Amino acid sequence: MMSCYKIILISLLIYFFEIGSATAQSQSIALQIKILNEKKEPLQDCNVKITSKSENRIITYKSFGAANSFIFKLTSVKADTLEITTSHTGYYDDTTILFVQAGQAYNTELVLKIKPKELQEIVVGENSAQWKKGDTTF
Repeated sequence: MMSCYKIILISLLIYFFEIGSATAQSQSIALQIKILNEKKEPLQDCNVKITSKSENRIITYKSFGAANSFIFKLTSVKADTLEITTSHTGYYDDTTILFVQAGQAYNTELVLKIKPKELQEIVVGENSAQWKKGDTTF
């Protein structure tokens, strides 16, 4: 008689575990990010960091490499505010705030603006000390 109760208890536990895992899987967030330059052309070799504002933690960090588009599947069971930071050498970093809800899919295009090259100002005076060392003049 006792083994019958054990079988029923184990069956119920397995049932609730499967429902819980199925519910958790359906509560994910699909986030497609596409990165473009100012001319709306695909931009490669970018880095993306996604931070959860409610939990104050980094969810993921990805380097795109040769791709300019990527799909993130984030597991979450509630609404959240995501901070998406995108960076690329020669471009200004961009931070975007995105409000998301579990079970939804989001597509976003991020446009990075080119950072002009700036040289530091050099002032050469008459009385400045100069010396040579090898092929370098100081």
